[in-house]
Amino acid sequence: MKRIEIFANRSVQDEIIGGLEDAITDFYYTLIPVVNGRGKCQYRLGTATWPEENFMIISYLDEKTQIRH
Repeated sequence: MKRIEIFANRSVQDEIIGGLEDAITDFYYTLIPVVNGRGKCQYRLGTATWPEENFMIISYLDEKTQIRH
């Protein structure tokens, strides 16, 4: 079993989830819609000073999961 964690800017959330659902058979996941913090280059805090926010997806895939390219 493999655990996948994806952190990305909320502006690309729909594209990432749609791409994963299209590419992975029976893709099930947990979505944490607002994730705040500091990365290597910037803060993502959802405040007036640092307005951007991230999201997080967690998914578990077994070894038999089919991934379409």
